[in-house]
Order: sequence, then C-alpha cells, then structure tokens
Amino acid sequence: MVHRHGGEFKAAPPVKEAQASQFRDKYKGFLTVNDGSTPEDDLLRDPLDGPAFPPAFTAHPLAGQERAIPAALKAARAGVAEAGDLFFPVRPDRVEAALVLNPETPFAKSAEIIYVAMAALNDAIGSAIPSQIGVQMGWPDRVLVNGAEGGMLTYITPDKTPDAVPDWLVIGFDLTLMGDPRIEPGADFGQTNFFEEGATEITPKDILEAFARHFMNWLHRWETEGLRRLGPAWEERMAGVEDSYPFPLDGPLDGPLDGPLDGPLDGPIDGRPVPARAVGIGPEGAMRISVDGAERTLPLADAFQLDEG
Repeated sequence: MVHRHGGEFKAAPPVKEAQASQFRDKYKGFLTVNDGSTPEDDLLRDPLDGPAFPPAFTAHPLAGQERAIPAALKAARAGVAEAGDLFFPVRPDRVEAALVLNPETPFAKSAEIIYVAMAALNDAIGSAIPSQIGVQMGWPDRVLVNGAEGGMLTYITPDKTPDAVPDWLVIGFDLTLMGDPRIEPGADFGQTNFFEEGATEITPKDILEAFARHFMNWLHRWETEGLRRLGPAWEERMAGVEDSYPFPLDGPLDGPLDGPLDGPLDGPIDGRPVPARAVGIGPEGAMRISVDGAERTLPLADAFQLDEG
C-alpha cells in the first residue's frame, strides 16, 4: 500500500512546580522556540532533530498550531499527497501523525490496514517504553496504557463502497506523552499519559521512527499473508480478552482530530459503547465480540470515518 521509490506552555502553580520544572528542563529548547525568540526553522529541528524514516516515507513536519490529520486531508483532497507522506506537528509533550496511503485493492480489503496500523503503533510504543508498562489496543481506535486511555487512532476514507478502490486513505494517531503539569496526576481515572505511567524518556522522535519501521514490517506481512498472520498477532495486543472493554456498537467514530491542539484526547463515539469481551477477528476483518454471552460482529468499515470535505 505504500509503494514509492527510492502551544505555548504556561507556568504551573507551586504545587506542581517539580513536575513542571522537569518538563521545562527536558524541553527548554522547544519552549524557547515556541515562545518565538528563535526562527521557525529551529522549531523543525528541535526536539525531533530530524526523524529518520524508511525510503517509503516522506516527512512533512508541521509548525505552529497545525494538526496532522487536517494537513494530510488537505493534501489528499487536493491530489498532491503521495503514498507514504507522513505529517506530524513538532511538539514535545505529545506525538501526533497522519499517514497518507494509496490503496491498490477495493475498500473491503484495504480497510484491513487498520490492523497494520494498530500492530505497528503498539510495537513502536513497546520498543520505546520500559517493559513493565502495559500497552494494549482497544478496537478500533484506542491506545491503552496500563489500562487507561493514552492515545487514539483515526481512519478516514473518501469512499466506503466495498468493491471500489478508494483514491486514498489517511491513518492518524495521537499519543499524550506528558500531561499538563498544572493538573494533578490521576485526576481523570480513565485518561493517562506516558510520563505519568513511568515512560519519562520517551520522545516523539522515538515513536515516529519506530512506527515507520514497524508499519513497513507489518505491511509486508499483510500484503504477503493477509490476516492469516496479522490477525492472530493483533489479537495478542487487543484489549477485552481477560476483562470487558467498551466496544462501540452503533456506528463509526466521530469527526477527525481537528480541534484545538490542546483539546481533549478522547474523541466522542457516535455508537453506544457497551462492555463486552473480545472474541477475535472474523471474516473480512470484522471484530467479533461477546455481549452477555451473545456473539456480535462489528464491521470493519464502521471503524472508518467517511470524508465529506
């Protein structure tokens, strides 16, 4: 599917000054450039300092308040995006990215790419954090860190017709590396960040580079073996096996991540989340779950937002 050649941070109150100080010490270069005291060119070098991607990827760093998914959608809609274009804003406290893909198969098959993206992101995170921190993927779009939400994915297509090949797909993800130092850790039981869970050395560069590598690895496996190998591998990473997980039953996710840069991480779900147990991936990539002992199937297409731009 990827075939190519070759915000300003405010001071924390005294009660959180220790955490805020650690934040500033680690990213003081970024805070300086974000304050406008150095050229914008420096912003694109600090703190990422040029992520190294496989040849199939083309980096598009974004400055200021630009967001990855709107930037990727704008390029895709205009017909100027190419497969492997990776858009990402430059900031240290979260990592957000959007990858443009040019499918070669009908949507019914190409939609399976979400399992490639989730497996790649899970493995990228696992390679960058201490082994004692648990990471799982909640179908179809949640990243769980020690059981709480620490990130999400977004999948967008211009056409959900099963037997039509979409002009493009956009796969995005957003991870909170470090929370607002003004907010007491654990204030929101369902939300977390990697810093709070003990991954204090993780950087956006770590995740971006690792995601690109793991994405190419899982993409190759999927293209050569389909879900026969990818499916069981993803099932090892999914939430809801040992404990129930709130699965959305009645529709696709809400709109793209195009709100304020410091807005809520967990986009609302149109479908009613119902606690259920994960059974596994069924025919055509659908998610099989058990609700009060009765098995239900969640269509893979429901994981995608339909672009109406």
